[in-house]
Amino acid sequence: MLEMRPDHMKAFEESAIRGFENRMVDHVGQFFPRHLAVLGEPAIRAVIRLGVTRGEAYGFDTEHDLCLYINLMLLLGSLFDEDPQLAWADAILHDTSIPDGAARAERLHDEAMKFHDAAAGEEGEHLTRTLVTLHKHPVKETWRPGPGTLEDRLLAYLRALWPRKCEQVGAGPLGLIIHRGIQAAERHRLAGEFGGALYVVLTFVLGSGFEADPQHPWAAAALQETSASARAGKADLLHGGFMALLAAWLA
Repeated sequence: MLEMRPDHMKAFEESAIRGFENRMVDHVGQFFPRHLAVLGEPAIRAVIRLGVTRGEAYGFDTEHDLCLYINLMLLLGSLFDEDPQLAWADAILHDTSIPDGAARAERLHDEAMKFHDAAAGEEGEHLTRTLVTLHKHPVKETWRPGPGTLEDRLLAYLRALWPRKCEQVGAGPLGLIIHRGIQAAERHRLAGEFGGALYVVLTFVLGSGFEADPQHPWAAAALQETSASARAGKADLLHGGFMALLAAWLA
């Protein structure tokens, strides 16, 4: 009987993962062509590899289930499972009453589609309107200090920017991402109210954890910049990366 040594097993598993990755790239090209065109194949492959790791942790051990999970990463952000804006995702992923990975993946996908259609629009029309608004009226030009707390003004800003998503997310989770976003902006030394507002808007639009999302390597590059001149304009670097993404997405 042929025995499979550990090194052979590892090589077999790596080959299987590469095969799945290649098939997923083809899948993305067919069903998410804009993502592939804008983000590029290296970023898509990074998302797929991350999706395999994160999906398997939730018991998704078939190509079908992993494919569904990666689809949602592209729609909602690669770290959507940890996003306070999507509390329903965390609830489904940790619901012990769901019998197996396949049932969990289907439930997750169904709930995500309901959320997406309500917030972004069945054809993505509400999302597109939001992106066009941000492209024509950038945060850097429209955000101005004013009366009231920063948190309250940011909540009003988000509600004006993307009301459909605000309705679906709810005031509590919105308040949480605003609070955490302001704190994160301070940790990253993004200057002033503009830095906090920008970080919150990016979280709202791209998803919590956008700075670690392989779909947005420009964000990590801007926030990790250590040169003295770049640190002073770190918020501008981050804003510039976002504006470049919007221009490519809307082209």
